[in-house]
Amino acid sequence: MTPPRTQTPPPPFPWLSAKGKGAGGIGFLLLLLSLLPAADWPSWRGNPQQTGLAQGKLSDNLKRIWSFKTGKKTVSTPVVSGGVAYFGSGDRNVWAIALATGKPLWSFATSNAVDAPGLLVGETLFIGGSDGNFFALDAKKGTLRWKSLLDGQIMGAPGLLVRGNSPLILFGAYDNALHAYDPSGKKKWSFPVDNYINGAPAVDGNRIAFGGCDGFLRVLSEDGKALASVDAGAYLPASPALSEGFAYFGNHAGKLLAVNLAKGQIVWQVGDEDAGPFFSSPAVGAASVLAGSRDNRLHCLNRASGKKKWVFLARGGIDSSPVLVSDRVVFGSMDGSVYSLRLTDGSVAWSYDTGARITGSPAVVDGLLLIAAEDGTLYAFGGPK
Repeated sequence: MTPPRTQTPPPPFPWLSAKGKGAGGIGFLLLLLSLLPAADWPSWRGNPQQTGLAQGKLSDNLKRIWSFKTGKKTVSTPVVSGGVAYFGSGDRNVWAIALATGKPLWSFATSNAVDAPGLLVGETLFIGGSDGNFFALDAKKGTLRWKSLLDGQIMGAPGLLVRGNSPLILFGAYDNALHAYDPSGKKKWSFPVDNYINGAPAVDGNRIAFGGCDGFLRVLSEDGKALASVDAGAYLPASPALSEGFAYFGNHAGKLLAVNLAKGQIVWQVGDEDAGPFFSSPAVGAASVLAGSRDNRLHCLNRASGKKKWVFLARGGIDSSPVLVSDRVVFGSMDGSVYSLRLTDGSVAWSYDTGARITGSPAVVDGLLLIAAEDGTLYAFGGPK
């Protein structure tokens, strides 16, 4: 599909510069939207805290409703709003797909693969590319609002920090820094680290947490000042999840960790000699933390103590980050299957073999499960709840 011509765009957030009635209430509105569970899936893990929690229930009799094939390796996780799914592909495009039909609405061409997930804020899609560009696209039209070229590829999803009338769009890159932009494209600050940043920053209130290949979990204030730095013992390929003042994440040495954000201290860390590296980010429920590993296992731990609850063994590694939907946990595996497990004991409630490796993560919206496989296919599964 031919990408749309770039036009001089309207302001991406008219309410930021609006005068008079209503201009001051948007900060509260964005805060409300960021804290409440959403029927949409506007960010990589469903919310700024990156807990991987979805509303509603998921059927145990899911059927493939449609599939859309880009033709090139796809690891980008879709984000969803207003009946449209947005994702990147190795075919060098960002795609917008109608949920109802599986048909493309638009594509936006870049100069390299787009492996990162996006972030939807209002009618703007923010997404990074392997060409080092960070793009702000009109979500309705697929036209470019603005872009910023970094000195290194962008592999992780953006994060959102609500700050009065001007939210911050946060993302890390292979230029060894975390960056903060306002929605109009103005850089607000950058925080340098000692190596690449693969994952996405998580946000809880005015605290930002992220990890990288330097092996540290960093905690920053909203103005980019360091609050804590925690040595995780090995580099962090994925992203943390934040809940009730704690960060949960895995490292390359096969350890899952819980960190008290206020104290900057490790509360627990667990892992055995057979554990593989964690490229999967955790899902955090009321009593459980779940993450996949390259040891072919999905690990379910007690959230308070880190004690093992159960382990599910797949036939391939699990880089896919799990999503909790009521009493089910869904994810993909390098064995080519999408799994839905019972949270109580890890038994299989449903599975589907795509025939291709899956390293991307699911998005779940109103009983619909979306996930991409590395053969370039985006799948949509649905069924009676």
